[in-house]
Amino acid sequence: RILIVAYASGIPEQPSTARRVSLSRALAVRAYLIDRGVSNLRINVQAEGTRNAGSNPDRVDLFIKSSAAKN
Repeated sequence: RILIVAYASGIPEQPSTARRVSLSRALAVRAYLIDRGVSNLRINVQAEGTRNAGSNPDRVDLFIKSSAAKN
């Protein structure tokens, strides 16, 4: 499974603009992965807008969870 978390810089008075930009970024990465053979059922998208959990507000983070069976 892949989680795509996207962020965007913006001004506090217009949080919806940053959210739309971050969603657009996340969907672009999702489309790229699907074009390269990743099943859309394995991809989750999360648009965070200005809720930045790091240093660069304009970024997309990918988190990959192994599908290996647990013993």
